[in-house]
Amino acid sequence: MSSNSASKYLVSTISDNPREIFKHLPIFESVGFGGLHFDLMDGSFVPRLGLYPELLKEIRKETNLYIEVHIMIEKPSRFLDVIVNSGANRVIFHMETGEDLDELIRLAKIHEVEIGLAINPLTPAINLKPFLNEIDSVLLMAINPGIPKHPLLPSTFPKLKETRLLIDEINPRVEIVIDGGVTFNNHKELLMSGADRLICGSGTIFHNENTLENNLERLL
Repeated sequence: MSSNSASKYLVSTISDNPREIFKHLPIFESVGFGGLHFDLMDGSFVPRLGLYPELLKEIRKETNLYIEVHIMIEKPSRFLDVIVNSGANRVIFHMETGEDLDELIRLAKIHEVEIGLAINPLTPAINLKPFLNEIDSVLLMAINPGIPKHPLLPSTFPKLKETRLLIDEINPRVEIVIDGGVTFNNHKELLMSGADRLICGSGTIFHNENTLENNLERLL
């Protein structure tokens, strides 16, 4: 397996079998995965309960893998301290959160973590423009957030290309990450269309028809 190709992929922790998360960490390290994607959800901002900071803290004790935390909760500023202190390398806020994004970014910078902005499928890419010089990544939701195993929305591809052009014009160092609907059939096309990294979950490495090792071989 090529560690160079593996670095383009992030593991969707919430898609893993909860009993196997810690056993799998050394495997992801050995193949050179780009890191872990950790979904924090409150059942209110999105219609699902997600992971929690206590688990994040235990994962951080067991691995040096890069961890980004996707915050899908009401008023994320309330928990920013806890999330960072639990081991996040990057925090990702939703543009739709309702809180002042400039203030959220300012608070995150105080903690000296990387910052990402997530946008839902119906949010126009142009809304990112005022923030691109202040952030490190854009997380494009390719499905409606909080709905697992949903197929990738076709609108993702034109939106990805639009976002790529916008970022290249304003701040080319910003990464584009695709979250949701990534499969063995579309991951190469997503990378060729402008994505820098992909979140891998039930459609790839945790696909239930094969073992994790076989799925990793197929992906990489």
